[in-house]
Amino acid sequence: MKYRDALIVCLSAFALAGCATVYEGKYDFADGWREAKVIQIGHASEIPTPQFSDCRDAALPQQLATDKFVVLSYRHLNRPRKRVVPLRPSSGVRVDELVYMNVTDCDRSLEPRSNASVRPRLE
Repeated sequence: MKYRDALIVCLSAFALAGCATVYEGKYDFADGWREAKVIQIGHASEIPTPQFSDCRDAALPQQLATDKFVVLSYRHLNRPRKRVVPLRPSSGVRVDELVYMNVTDCDRSLEPRSNASVRPRLE
């Protein structure tokens, strides 16, 4: 009986640990962070609509007219998706760069990913 209980506890701990993904120790999946790839950069009018998720819907008219936006490719429920987010002027992201993006907050900046987290399946 002791071994069975210990086995159940261990398996439960492994299952719970598998659900907690923290990218590079600071970008928590549960907080909305996802791995993504930059596939296009341009003004709001240059990016086709609709996309799976689009921060242009909440943008101010002046922001749509002057700011640049980024189209990101990421996985959602194991399917490829695209998200449009505003590009901060101080951001140095380029097309094909791998980044972290936040799917719950359009105001979060893109964060560069290290080479250690590169996964080629993002297209």
